[in-house]
Amino acid sequence: MSKDLLLAIIPARGGSKRLPLKNLQLLAGKPLICYTIEAARQAQAVSRVLVSTDAARIREASLAAGAEVPFLRPVELAGDHTAMVDVIFHAVAYLAEKENRTFPYFVVLQPTSPLRTAKDIDRAFALLRDSPADSLVSVSARPLRSEEIYHRKGGFIEPFFSPADRQGFFRLNGALYMGKTSLIKERRLLGDAVLAYPMPESRSLDIDYPEDLELARILLKGGINQ
Repeated sequence: MSKDLLLAIIPARGGSKRLPLKNLQLLAGKPLICYTIEAARQAQAVSRVLVSTDAARIREASLAAGAEVPFLRPVELAGDHTAMVDVIFHAVAYLAEKENRTFPYFVVLQPTSPLRTAKDIDRAFALLRDSPADSLVSVSARPLRSEEIYHRKGGFIEPFFSPADRQGFFRLNGALYMGKTSLIKERRLLGDAVLAYPMPESRSLDIDYPEDLELARILLKGGINQ
C-alpha cells in the first residue's frame, strides 16, 4: 500500500473538564495518547503521524511515542468550543506553508479511542480509496433501533419515534474521521458522500469519564478482537 497518501492527525488539547489531563491518563502503564500514536504508526496506509496539541506535557509524551509535533497549537484553537475542522485545517495549512507538503487524504484519530487498531485504519482507508465516496466515519457495528430511542417529556420518558419507524440508526464512535483533504480546505470533515466503517463495541469505546478508563483496562486485559 502506498505510503504517501494518508496524513494522520491526532488532536490532543490539554484541557478536559470531566477527566483532567485525559490524554495523559495512564492505561495499562502507558499514557492514553500512546495507543493512538502506536496504531497510526503501525498502519501501513499512514505516511505521517502528527499530533496537534497546546500542552507541552502532551507534546513530550507524543514525541517519546514516535509522533511528530512540529508546533504547539495556538490558544485560540484550544478552547472547549473549538471546532475540530479548524484544528485540522491549521495542521494541514502548517505543513503546506512550512514544508510545501500536501496529502490527498487525511484521517483524524482522537486519542480517546485507544482500542482502535492499525488494521482499522488500513481497512477503512482501503474502503474509502476504492470507492467514489469523499469521506468516511467509523460507527458502532451495533446500530440503534428506533424503538430503543426515548426522550424526556413532562418529567416522563416516551418513545421518540413511532412504532412504525423501525429503521436502524448508527452511532458515530469517534475513532475515525477520514476523507479527501480538499474537504478541509472547505472547512468540512465529512463530505457529501460518506461511507460508514463499522467497528465492534469492543473497540468502539470513547474515553470521557473515569469509569471509561476502567472499562478500557478490562477490555485490554481481555484482549481486543482484531
